[in-house]
Amino acid sequence: MPRLWDALGASTIAVFAAALFALSARRAAQPMETPDLAAPGQAGALTEGQEWLGLYLKDEKLGFARIERVARPDGAGLTLRQETHVRLDALGASQRLDLKLSADLGPDLTLERFAFEMGAGQQALSGKGRVEGTTLQVTLDTGGQSVERTLPLTTKPVLREALGPLLAARALEPGQRFTLPSFDPWSTATVPVEVEVIGHETTLALGQVVPVTRVRQSVHGMTFDALVSPRGEVLEQALPLGLVARRESEEEARWGLAGDTAGRSSLLDSIEIVVQGLPEALDAEPELRLRVGGPADARAGLHQPPRQTLEGDLLRVTRAPTGEGAPRPVDARTAASEVVEALRAEPLVQSSHPKLRAAAREIVGDAADTLTAARRIVAWMRAEMTVERAAGAPSALETLASKRGDCNEWAGLFAALARAEGVPTRLTFGLVWQRGRFRYHAWNEVLGAQGWVPVDALWDQIPAGVGHIALASGSTDRQTVLLNSMGRLTLDRAP
Repeated sequence: MPRLWDALGASTIAVFAAALFALSARRAAQPMETPDLAAPGQAGALTEGQEWLGLYLKDEKLGFARIERVARPDGAGLTLRQETHVRLDALGASQRLDLKLSADLGPDLTLERFAFEMGAGQQALSGKGRVEGTTLQVTLDTGGQSVERTLPLTTKPVLREALGPLLAARALEPGQRFTLPSFDPWSTATVPVEVEVIGHETTLALGQVVPVTRVRQSVHGMTFDALVSPRGEVLEQALPLGLVARRESEEEARWGLAGDTAGRSSLLDSIEIVVQGLPEALDAEPELRLRVGGPADARAGLHQPPRQTLEGDLLRVTRAPTGEGAPRPVDARTAASEVVEALRAEPLVQSSHPKLRAAAREIVGDAADTLTAARRIVAWMRAEMTVERAAGAPSALETLASKRGDCNEWAGLFAALARAEGVPTRLTFGLVWQRGRFRYHAWNEVLGAQGWVPVDALWDQIPAGVGHIALASGSTDRQTVLLNSMGRLTLDRAP
């Protein structure tokens, strides 16, 4: 039997990777305009070399990043390399997260090609891509499988990691506004970043008073300030979850990570939501009523009728009826678009892979409907899986091989096994109630005869109780929507 407390909170660490330098994982639905970010020849004036950044939460050192810029031959642009190393704590155990990125930027500092690696313990994800005309060709490698994707482009993308050089190539004046068509390698998606020049000021960096320009970046309603030097160095950058990156010397950036105490307490405590007056357990309750506070974008995902409704600041969560399952397999050719998406293979939910299809066929057997199939998958996972903290990318293929993971791995593997057998399944990300507070968590929704039924394989619940509050559901890239809510959403008991 898994120890449930071991898994809670680990999903926060998975989302943390996206918080470092990627502000969203959703591709913009509308075309994005981009100005002439760097006139020809200006990029060559940028200083080569490397920069070190310390990563902090409330003055507690969580990690560091190293950024290196090298001029490409014959004025062809820049090669940008970045390494980020983070040590966090999840319920008493230290977690290490390592990210590496290398990218070739053209003379105008737009992206030409990139490669990245993400490592967290035994988990690994790597990828590479290149711009070809109006498309971005991407290859992801995880779980021993390569997945290729072609992303359409409306304009040449840029990297947020190149924000400093991009801005240094412009004559910045307070009040200027423009949009960057930013590409996020970690989620292989493009998203517009709106930039506003706030003003000129000075800051203390490396023991010197340095002139800087304060710029404000906005993504889907979230705003983050950065201080950029005239040479294109980002001396301070605000990040999601209250994190801050600060320019430091190599010695300062590396200091404080040698022991296991780095990052031990603050991150999870800062984003968990304590609510007074609720029962110790909510899963048997027929209804949950809460008062919701926080910015509008932090609350946007809470209205998901019929199970969840948000009217004004009142959130009502009702226990979903189990009902009957839908006949299986569901035919994607005649299904609604949201059902088709819930049957589709994804880079990290490899439901079409022969190993996953074979395992799913054996587990599900002759189940005639979707909920019977879901119960068989849950029973198999409860018998075969071990709960283990994980901080990397939750690849279903790797989880099938290791049979280990936290709520992200359980939800991803459940979705892959269910989809492989024609059971429409969404990944759901949100909050779960345990021991007097709401923590961030991942589970699933399966299509039944009367609609979507919440399923939590880790907690052995079909349907999941009212202690599960959804913020986003769909595919794996929806997980980063949690960044809008973490540390910004408040909940209180409503009569």
